Amino acid sequence: MEAHRIVGSSGQPNYLSVRLPVPSRLNVQLWRDLILHYPDNIICEFLEFGWPLGYCSEAIPVFDLQNHRGALNFPVAVKTNLTSEIQLGQVVGPFNVPPFAAAFIVFLLKTVPKRDSSKRRVIVNFSWPCGHSVNHGIPRESFLGDPLDLTYPTIDAIVDAVVSLGRGCLLYKQDLRKAYRQFPVDPHAIICSDIHGTVNFTLIQF
Repeated sequence: MEAHRIVGSSGQPNYLSVRLPVPSRLNVQLWRDLILHYPDNIICEFLEFGWPLGYCSEAIPVFDLQNHRGALNFPVAVKTNLTSEIQLGQVVGPFNVPPFAAAFIVFLLKTVPKRDSSKRRVIVNFSWPCGHSVNHGIPRESFLGDPLDLTYPTIDAIVDAVVSLGRGCLLYKQDLRKAYRQFPVDPHAIICSDIHGTVNFTLIQF
């Protein structure tokens, strides 16, 4: 919380102001060495000092304390997930009182069934409510003022690559569990969890 206060008072992302290193299990120096000549090597700044959310709307997102039915109907799955995340140090909490003195946003949780599993995936819904959410204030076509064009590879793209490279080519696929949890968030946008019986939610300050 102290890092949040210090960086937040600067009014700028951590990597541009205080440059307070954030806890991470990533070997940031190795990343810097490996992508030294990569055009977007600024990502190493984000890995070391936290990834800005890129929220640029002047409007404060609207929020609701009532979680989605998919979370309320499966409280054990939600509590188990949040407890695990806290133990891993990927979220903080629980809190008996709101941890921020200024305004903060409450995200709704929901769960969806996992394919070929009886477990459920817990999702923090940054896109609710439609038109007034945090994601609504993050432009799709740019990030921190720079143009952005992000697309994920499709099956058709993989097929085209195989056809282009020919028979016998080698394909490699790796699915990292909780991949996005490995990238630290800018301290000015601390995300924390609050477990309160069957009502579980996540907070983020603006």
